[in-house]
Amino acid sequence: MFWILSGTILIADRLIKNYIVAHFALHESKPIIDGMVSLLYVQNRGAAFSMLSGQRWLLLAISMLTVCGILWYRRRYHLKPRIDLALGCVLGGALGNMIDRFYLGYVIDYICIGWWPVFNLADVAIVCGGIWLFLGVLLDHKAEDRP
Repeated sequence: MFWILSGTILIADRLIKNYIVAHFALHESKPIIDGMVSLLYVQNRGAAFSMLSGQRWLLLAISMLTVCGILWYRRRYHLKPRIDLALGCVLGGALGNMIDRFYLGYVIDYICIGWWPVFNLADVAIVCGGIWLFLGVLLDHKAEDRP
């Protein structure tokens, strides 16, 4: 399931980004839920919240280390399914943004909820996978503490 989940996230991310680039002008916005959610095409040259803007090679290196770290960790350890799936989410998202950064020099972002910085499906997968991973490790640790 790890490969199916990460592959599905990567493919969906690529398809949506290709759609956005083909159908939107840069900074063009179209409402999805009026006043709440819209599609807005932006080019993010940084990481989350545009941190490290313009540091393409550093961000690429971090992405590559993340991808390699996940693959190494999976090979090295037998993981519980919830941990494996959480890592699959992070891998799919990391690859989606890494491909943008490598080929374009920026990440295509398109989900705008007004008060939050614009983001994309890969970002959602990374954040959800990270939370899932944290909760999975926490639950495993708490289970080990029980008598």
